[in-house]
Amino acid sequence: MNMSIIMKPHILLCPQNKIFSWYHNLVIFSRLFVEGVMTETLSELIQNCTFKVLTDAVNTQKERKAQLQETILKYDNNIIYFMLR
Repeated sequence: MNMSIIMKPHILLCPQNKIFSWYHNLVIFSRLFVEGVMTETLSELIQNCTFKVLTDAVNTQKERKAQLQETILKYDNNIIYFMLR
């Protein structure tokens, strides 16, 4: 853990800071995603009494996570392969 960030919390509050900017964008994107899914789910719940939009969104995110984990595993395996050469 980077102790300089812990010792200087004001660094994280600086909009020019790349860490702050990355997390800020992540929070905004996540909020917009959840807001969209919840809006569609509520509409579907009122009209059809189902949660298909919500379950589809969850399943899509699970597939996306599995693909990302597979990519990370391939990358890690390539690093190990080249280190052992």
